[in-house]
Amino acid sequence: MFSILKAALSDIAARRMDVAKLIFLPMLANVLAEMNLTRVYIATDYVGGTGAGFLAFFVSIATVAFVAVGWHRIVLLGEKAKIVAAPRGAIYLNYAVSWFFIGFVPILGVLLLGVGVYVIAVLFGLDAALFDEYYMYVPEFAQGVGSMFYTGMGMFVVAMAVIWYLFRVGVVLPHLALGHNHIGMRRAWGLTRPQAGPIFGTALVASALQSLATVLLFVSTSWAIDYETGETSILSEYVTTLLNVMVFTFSGLIGAAILTTIYKRIEPSELPRS
Repeated sequence: MFSILKAALSDIAARRMDVAKLIFLPMLANVLAEMNLTRVYIATDYVGGTGAGFLAFFVSIATVAFVAVGWHRIVLLGEKAKIVAAPRGAIYLNYAVSWFFIGFVPILGVLLLGVGVYVIAVLFGLDAALFDEYYMYVPEFAQGVGSMFYTGMGMFVVAMAVIWYLFRVGVVLPHLALGHNHIGMRRAWGLTRPQAGPIFGTALVASALQSLATVLLFVSTSWAIDYETGETSILSEYVTTLLNVMVFTFSGLIGAAILTTIYKRIEPSELPRS
């Protein structure tokens, strides 16, 4: 059930020197962009930074494409990683745009689902009824913990469903990285149907690891806060930024490795080569 994840992590471990070369410049660019954003936030007391925020966002998208395309080609074509890779502007752009829209679909679906549930609850008065019931029977000390637990579980289930979907249709991306045309998400879903079970197991573990990383980042941030003043030190701001970039970069690399493993297991004759 976890064979895909094991194979992906084994590939990363076996090619650790390639990994170091591949992520060096993208991580450096991300660190500089995010630290610039942090600097602007601190200088403007968190009321400015729109331009720096857009820059950091576009750099993060570009670095994901750079790392992922590089990894797909290293594993699938046997290329060697270089700190300064060969220019592949069209492939990187196509990959980044496709990755953005593939990820946008489930996010939009989750938002629409949330709005729909809320509207139904309001129309039938369920929101007030559930609220009153909860606070009538649940002890006060447990209300905060209970809310956090159920919210966390709900977010975990949604995240797992989204990641499973992304792994199912994401084989579009390795195909693009090799210079081929877009497969199409519907066709990608069909191509990964034989691997649906292992992909689900991989999504389960990936969601758990992502949740753990999120909690650790939250804890590391909360430790740096002076709760008497409500402020954090400048050093802790930059350390938190660095940790976020590291988690983001390695999450992208592991995601690319998982998609590469899934792609390798598809029957070659089923993949269009044009």
